[in-house]
Amino acid sequence: TLRRHMASLHSCRYRKWCEANHFDSMLPEDTKQRREAALDSSLKTQQTTLAAHFNPREPDSTPYSDSTFEAAAIAWLIQTNQPIQAFKSPTFKKMMDIASRATRGITLPAPKKTRALVVHMFKQQMFLLKKRLNVRIHLCHLTSY
Repeated sequence: TLRRHMASLHSCRYRKWCEANHFDSMLPEDTKQRREAALDSSLKTQQTTLAAHFNPREPDSTPYSDSTFEAAAIAWLIQTNQPIQAFKSPTFKKMMDIASRATRGITLPAPKKTRALVVHMFKQQMFLLKKRLNVRIHLCHLTSY
């Protein structure tokens, strides 16, 4: 190519012309040198961090305290029209215990998925009930002679 020809036969004259005309030399060795210098300077100015390797954590909207938890629980109780005894339910306590171990908050299923899960659980219970009630009782009559 023309650049290689200039580099092999006319490099001194070409570089002098570049300096006189304030032009960057486009000879392959000069462009390579500029790339390496730019890379070295960018590496020296760039601080290495681990931040790029981790997903940013969403800020907690409200920090936990007993009073805020009580207020949220009572608001849920009122809004969903639950009886006061709902807090004493073992399933509610189990749900709260599981949710308390979540490190990045909890995600509740969408209404469509919730409905599908409830229907599936109901069908599973009905299947188990049918299986349990579908027992044949064999009565043996013993007669004595």
